[in-house]
Amino acid sequence: VQLCAELNIPFLPTGGGHGYSTSFGKLKNGLSLDLGASKQVTVDKIAKTATIGGAATFGDVFDPLYAAAFEIPTGSCTCVGTLAGGVGRYQAIHGLIIDNLLSLQMITAAGKLITVSATENTEIFWGMRGAGFNYGVEVNAT
Repeated sequence: VQLCAELNIPFLPTGGGHGYSTSFGKLKNGLSLDLGASKQVTVDKIAKTATIGGAATFGDVFDPLYAAAFEIPTGSCTCVGTLAGGVGRYQAIHGLIIDNLLSLQMITAAGKLITVSATENTEIFWGMRGAGFNYGVEVNAT
């Protein structure tokens, strides 16, 4: 990301592969940044949190959370990523997944790794909750 920013090279990060986008066909003379290997899910039973890699889909999340006896609101399709809102079967019980988001590690368009939360880089945090892919590249979400 930093190299692309310095050399003015267009780039498009891709992860779980869900959705339709006209952006894919418009990336000319640029780089596609494949985040597909970032699908880790780490569950902290004491803190009652899960940290989920930026390319993880709900399908990647179900088994580790079930093994820890946790559940989260998810979309109805296992192919959706974690910043997709979480409109689905559990929203009446737990709200949307985006309502449960505590923090994100992300890479800005300038290539800087930052943490965003309700107390750190707050404006970007609220932006990421509504239109995340427009503000940076999600490394992981807690």
